Amino acid sequence: MTKTQDLSLAAPTNRNHQATGNYSDRAEHYAVGRPFYPAQVAEILLERLGLVAGDRIADVGAGTGLFSLALLKRGFVVDAVEPDAAMRLKASTLLASFAEFRAHGGSAESIPLPDQSVAAVTVAQALHWFDREKARSEFRRIVRPGGYLLCVWNERRRSSTPFLRSLEQLLVENIPLYGRLLQADVEPKQITEPFSVDGSVSEAHFINSQSLKRDVFLARIFSSSFCPHETDPNRPLLEGKLHELFEKYAYRHEVSIEYDTVVTFCRLTRRDR
Repeated sequence: MTKTQDLSLAAPTNRNHQATGNYSDRAEHYAVGRPFYPAQVAEILLERLGLVAGDRIADVGAGTGLFSLALLKRGFVVDAVEPDAAMRLKASTLLASFAEFRAHGGSAESIPLPDQSVAAVTVAQALHWFDREKARSEFRRIVRPGGYLLCVWNERRRSSTPFLRSLEQLLVENIPLYGRLLQADVEPKQITEPFSVDGSVSEAHFINSQSLKRDVFLARIFSSSFCPHETDPNRPLLEGKLHELFEKYAYRHEVSIEYDTVVTFCRLTRRDR
């Protein structure tokens, strides 16, 4: 792959959501800094998979609810499942105005929803963290016959602009973990295929971008689990270099991060189950 984001697709696919500990002190950064998703992603559920407004969806590994918001805007009822309490609380706060939203403590391997209770399962930025076998069993348990899995990733472009090339160089040179993760990149389809009832996975691509002021830019970078925590002695040095990078490339007090939004979707169960 030629781009990446966060731990993204570089993370092993059977981690049983060990990311939980990495994100528990990053909920605020995540809510402020992470990009939203193009409206066309939720449209796939309506136009290509045949769901309708009012259908119930399980958004698993929902984090602070960024993709749950996209689903709610399209009229879906959303059960967000998130193991991290801080992330879950942030989602509940941000989406409190939606009566169709419920947040549940749980994980992909243990989903607190009844059998055949949802029309589809969605996963944004998280499928690579799950225990594949356990998550697949749970997804198939909660989805109705013929139900779907839809996954989405915002993949940060690494070299499309001078700023993004410099940011990539800064991350590689200053965060050893980031460099190791790049070497383990896996394509979205490869992660999704084991969940398909027949091995067939469809894919769609969209363009996405963020314009960020300084504080949001810093939040975006430090929301990533490969970045040092606030108590890490290396953090001030990295933060200083990010400030310098921002000063060098900011235009009208903002920098722009470009993404390729990759969507994969497949049928989880057969209609005649």
